[in-house]
Amino acid sequence: MDRDTPFQNKAKFWIDESLDGIELLYADYLTQEFAPHTHDFYAIGVVQSGALSFKPKFPSDVVPSGNIMIIHPGEVHTGRCVGEDGCKYRMFYVHPTPLRELYQNISGKPEEALSFRNQNIEDNETAKLLHSLHVAIENPQAPAIEKESRLILALTHLLVRHATPRPFVTQETPNRKFVKMAKELIEDHYHDNVTLKEIALAVNISPFHLLRMFKEEIGLAPHAYLTQYRIRKAKHFLSKGTPIVQVALQTGFCDQSQFAKRFKQIVGTTPGHFRKTQQ
Repeated sequence: MDRDTPFQNKAKFWIDESLDGIELLYADYLTQEFAPHTHDFYAIGVVQSGALSFKPKFPSDVVPSGNIMIIHPGEVHTGRCVGEDGCKYRMFYVHPTPLRELYQNISGKPEEALSFRNQNIEDNETAKLLHSLHVAIENPQAPAIEKESRLILALTHLLVRHATPRPFVTQETPNRKFVKMAKELIEDHYHDNVTLKEIALAVNISPFHLLRMFKEEIGLAPHAYLTQYRIRKAKHFLSKGTPIVQVALQTGFCDQSQFAKRFKQIVGTTPGHFRKTQQ
């Protein structure tokens, strides 16, 4: 388990390829604070002890021990323990597609996008199922059939009790068009020192308007999205065993120190620990 300083921040991050590449995090934090970021997945967590806050606009919305927290794909969030004793929690990062397919199997209706109106859920039974599932997946000796069964059971409980289907939003707005082009440019040049002025010139709007539109659509400023995308690519390279120094330079960071700091602010563990768990 990764340690920042003794008895302060511990974390374990891993991926289970046998369960559609589900990502998992066990966190035992005291001082860890996540930078604002988003995920492409549903982040589903259970607080084991202490309490935490993850909504930058509503820092007083605290998730207490025993509760379930839900973060939607694309939702900007942070993360910090509330109180002097820190907090422990277990997180699942579940791809939207299998979650929607499971909901379709439950409801018998065409596949829909899913949302959770309550993202701070008090449900002891479902929380226990999620906790037991996480522990089972962490155990390398657990049979695949047990992990699969526990996963379906826990997520079914969560979806039936707390999920709400909603239609897909497909309307293309002018702002969305510009932001989509800007995102593609950032992703194509993530390893370069690309500037806001260069991106704005490429999509044919002013830097002022690009910054405003990007934050409205994505919830992050372009530079924050660039950092997040770099970390996403870094996770891929680290999982292939690429040396950390090489990954830092490949993904556009100045040096290994800057890379390690940004990585932990978004992933919650160090590049070295992440790389080790993927081998």
